[in-house]
Amino acid sequence: DKMERNGSPNPIFETDDKYTYFLTILPVQPEFLKAVQEEELYREEFEKMTNSEKIIAMIRKNSKITIPEMAEKIAVAERTVERAISKLTHDGVIKRIGTKKDGERIVVDK
Repeated sequence: DKMERNGSPNPIFETDDKYTYFLTILPVQPEFLKAVQEEELYREEFEKMTNSEKIIAMIRKNSKITIPEMAEKIAVAERTVERAISKLTHDGVIKRIGTKKDGERIVVDK
């Protein structure tokens, strides 16, 4: 019932003629599978980006992402992220809105 309510395909039940085992197959919901495939594609593209492009992509995805989180995701020092953010801000690519504690960064679309 729950699978039907969330839009998943019906489960499939298989067994042998003597009922010595049963196998239950729970098909993946199509929307979930699509989201997983999109995330995989994003990860592949992400690996090919420069650090600045990665930072822009992360800010687009989560405007409140912190410098330590960005540094961890791209496997660089926090200072490297700080320098890239400083350059992106100076170049007008991103800007900070709000306070240092409660603010966020946004990508300036030109």
